[in-house]
Amino acid sequence: MDCLTSVTIDEEGKCDVRGPGLSQLLGPNQIRFFTSTLNQTLSHLSSFCPEHYRELLGRTLHVRLVESLDELVRLSPQEILLHRDLLCFDPDQKEVRRLFLIGLLERTLFHATRPAAHIGEVMHHSLRFLTSQARLCAATLAECERRKENAELRLWSEVLSHREEILLLERFWSWVGGQALGACTLLRRVKNDPLHVKRKIKDEVGRLQTQFEKEHGLSREGVALVTRFSAFVPDTESIVFVYALGRTARKCIRICRSRVLDAMASPAACHSITHGDTRTEIFYDHDRFIGPYLERVKL
Repeated sequence: MDCLTSVTIDEEGKCDVRGPGLSQLLGPNQIRFFTSTLNQTLSHLSSFCPEHYRELLGRTLHVRLVESLDELVRLSPQEILLHRDLLCFDPDQKEVRRLFLIGLLERTLFHATRPAAHIGEVMHHSLRFLTSQARLCAATLAECERRKENAELRLWSEVLSHREEILLLERFWSWVGGQALGACTLLRRVKNDPLHVKRKIKDEVGRLQTQFEKEHGLSREGVALVTRFSAFVPDTESIVFVYALGRTARKCIRICRSRVLDAMASPAACHSITHGDTRTEIFYDHDRFIGPYLERVKL
């Protein structure tokens, strides 16, 4: 049986949870657990994304507790769906479950303030949030392992397991995109020497890696990952870099002319840095949504 609840958030970030049939579905301890976990989630959001936290103050959200949901929690147009199994646990699981639920709810509350955002961008936000919170991340990985029959959680676990590499690559390519002789030089190699383009690209990324290390005081061993890519050159206007980080997780970056406009250039799909007539795009998704695009590029 489903149960629709109303979660009212006051101006101090505290929640009041009510709903017809709520007390019949959940016990008093479960209701207190749900309410306190919501309050802790809002506290985390206020620190990590204060502008999104402020948008939630004074609002009433509708949360429907459901019997089955692969994603465990999901924003729909009218309400938030939450698998009620998350509120059922043995006493010794309580703290891990609370931390796991905070991660899920933080992602969903962020999404509630940006309902038009693509799920890839929402998951990327969650990746950054969990990376900043070691205990929440450890609990999330533990719960993903416990529920490894869930395909959604298996994918998420693999991405989280490579979070440090993903954020390093984002840092490097954001820096490259802002350099006067960074992304534009890579594109120039494609036009000037098409026969040896992949070797030239590899050499140029190696040069940029050395410069990046010096500017940021990093060791070569720590940054070596940036040269372990496959490069695809679908045309003279773009290069796609693909980093394989596990069985399915991939980090993808595209460098292209600013005039290149397609679905992948959308702000919903990537964070982009433009320098002159060259744009560096760092795609948000790391698994299923980026896959069809990569298949097209490889062809």
